[in-house]
Amino acid sequence: MMKIRLAAAVVTALIMIMTLASCGGPVGYWTIDEITTGDVVMTQDDAKALGFGIPGAFKLNKSGSCEVELLGDKYEGTWKQADDGTITMEYGEETSAKATIDEDNIMTATDNQGTVYKLSK
Repeated sequence: MMKIRLAAAVVTALIMIMTLASCGGPVGYWTIDEITTGDVVMTQDDAKALGFGIPGAFKLNKSGSCEVELLGDKYEGTWKQADDGTITMEYGEETSAKATIDEDNIMTATDNQGTVYKLSK
């Protein structure tokens, strides 16, 4: 009887660990909170006022594919994460971005045109 309880406790602990681990990391749906281009900053409130709803989102799939939506335009692409945690995305025809995730689980991505995106899950 003791072995069954121990096994059940171990299985429960593993499930909890896997559930918590899936909350962090890059995989998932990231909503853009802010877009900065040069000196111009667009927040979610600004985007809503212009009729966009949210400025956009990055969806990073476990398979390494990604879906990017920016102000109503949608792109498909790929992503990968380096050993140092840096995320590289390629989407659309010639767009790429590098991103990091900070300790508060905020992603900051900068595309190859210098636009900076702040995203949250």
